[in-house]
Order: sequence, then structure tokens, then C-alpha cells
Amino acid sequence: MKIVERQLMYGVHYYYLKDKCGIPWWLGISFDGLRLYDHNDRRVPRKVFKWKQLENLYYRDRKFSIEVYEQQQQLSSNNNINNNNISNVNIKNSNNNINTTTTTAHINIHTWFLPSQIHAKYLWSLCVEQHQFYLDFHSVNVSKSLSLSLSLSLSLCVCVCDCECVRMLMVLCSI
Repeated sequence: MKIVERQLMYGVHYYYLKDKCGIPWWLGISFDGLRLYDHNDRRVPRKVFKWKQLENLYYRDRKFSIEVYEQQQQLSSNNNINNNNISNVNIKNSNNNINTTTTTAHINIHTWFLPSQIHAKYLWSLCVEQHQFYLDFHSVNVSKSLSLSLSLSLSLCVCVCDCECVRMLMVLCSI
């Protein structure tokens, strides 16, 4: 079963949809997020949207939309800049141009269309359920790791206390 679980397509539910230009796609919904596949290739995703990147999911009529929090890094090159004014200097290339990177974050909205409103609602509902499963799974893992660290610290505390008790007994017995 472990081998099957490690397969790329394990647990992925595929839904046929079209973008606003009418181009057909497959949207894969899985435990870790949404994946967008070409209509002819469901093995390699074109885009992957992790659950932690998604800001919102919604549908209206036949339209299904997601809001994705994305960060972009831009590389800019400046010839005549004083080094004191640059905060993120990465590379000084052979032409003495200084390259800097700037990270910006924004929300992109991706929209697709389904055959009917019922399909859009079902897709939205499945995404919400998968996301809730993701949240529940991660909260269980966090609580397990916290309880494990707490039990380890308690056992260390008991061990230290036992060592202290042994030392006190040795001191009392030697008197």
C-alpha cells in the first residue's frame, strides 16, 4: 500500500473544465492541493496550487474560481547605482552591473467554467472537504509532535529527578 500511496496520481480526483478562452483542462484535487493538467496529459501537472497558497475558493453559476497567493522575484540590473543605496545585492557581473532581487506578493485569480452550476458546486464542495482533511491531518501531526516533545521532556524531567533522588540517598547513606 505504501508504494501505491507514493504514486503521483494517488488520491487525485480529476474534473474536466474549460478556461475563459474555451481551452479544455483537467483539474486534479488531492490531499495537498489543486493541480492543473493539460487536456491530453494527466500525468504531469502544468500548475500546482498548494492548499497553503490558496486564499479563497468560490463558484457562481458555472464559474469556479480560486484566489492564489503568489510571490514573484524580479531581477533588475542597474549600471550607475551607489552600493550604499542597495539593500539586496546578489551578483556583480563582469560588466560591473549590479543585479538586485525584489520579492513582491500578490493574489492571482484563476477562473474556469464547468458544464453546469451543479458541477461547479460539487467541485467547490469537494475542494472544501479536501482542504478540511488537509487541515485536520496537519493539526493531528502538530498535536502528535507536541505530545511527543512533551512526553520526552517529562521523561527527561523524571530521569533528572530520579538522579537527584539517588544523589540525595547516597549523601544521606554516607552520613
